[in-house]
Amino acid sequence: MKLLSLNVYQSCNYKCVDCPMAPWIYEKDAVDQDGKPFNSINNDILLVWIDKYLNPQEWLIEITGGEPGLYPEIEELMFALSERQYRGIVRTNGSLPLPRTSNIKRVTAWHKQMTEIPKQYDYIVILTNPEDDWERKRDFCIDNKIPHVVLPYQKYYYTKHDDEPAAPVEKVLSPEQLITHMTTVWSSGSMGGCFTKYIPGKSLHNMDAPSVEPVCAICPSMDSVDFFMRELFKDDDIVNSHADREKTYNMERGIEGNFIVYPMLNLKNQWERKDGTIVGKLGDNIDFASLKEIDNIFEYKGV
Repeated sequence: MKLLSLNVYQSCNYKCVDCPMAPWIYEKDAVDQDGKPFNSINNDILLVWIDKYLNPQEWLIEITGGEPGLYPEIEELMFALSERQYRGIVRTNGSLPLPRTSNIKRVTAWHKQMTEIPKQYDYIVILTNPEDDWERKRDFCIDNKIPHVVLPYQKYYYTKHDDEPAAPVEKVLSPEQLITHMTTVWSSGSMGGCFTKYIPGKSLHNMDAPSVEPVCAICPSMDSVDFFMRELFKDDDIVNSHADREKTYNMERGIEGNFIVYPMLNLKNQWERKDGTIVGKLGDNIDFASLKEIDNIFEYKGV
């Protein structure tokens, strides 16, 4: 199975200090260096593209952000995807209205900031945050027979360079790998293989096919999607469709065969040589395969 990860809104109504998406969260009306709003995607663009290129029998959907509840067209999007028989989840803090649909399930994190149970959920996620009364929340879900999972608390750290997070992220969920490939779409319309890895020089507005990239075998985010898809859709078609993701990942990284590694866009949505020369910007059709020593030429400039 493949995953379409829709970061429909890169803003949030909370400011969690340990949010793993913190470097990619902006104010609602924030714009890039060219004046284009980060939050500029809409259902007309998304659904036309999805209808043209994706098969619901082959693709799962993850709606995320930011907080998807802030996306102005979230209700229509969830119903539209469900009616098209896509199965998936929406990751939310549960504080804003989200509809209950048959195929797109609400996976709600019961954050430290929230003392009362979230308003919107199909499945509750509780983190063992030592600064939170997570045991009370767990017991509440048990007593009220609310579907939930308790996950280890991970504190995320970000550097201002092209380094790995200072605190390693642990693998905590599914032993099997359901999702082997993915495409990520950001709220601005940019598109890539994975928000933590490499992005080809394309955007949703000019792509003629999904940018399908292998998922890292150690990715905890994809492990969690695997887990929730199995929990929420106890369906043999999903459960039996998993593959050996680590083998796939290794093969496509060049251990067996050739694989082009695309450099990641920096936060200005452009690629730069290490000397500062701008090679291209989001939306440009760049033939990366023609560039030599690609890993040495480019660098990712983080937050």
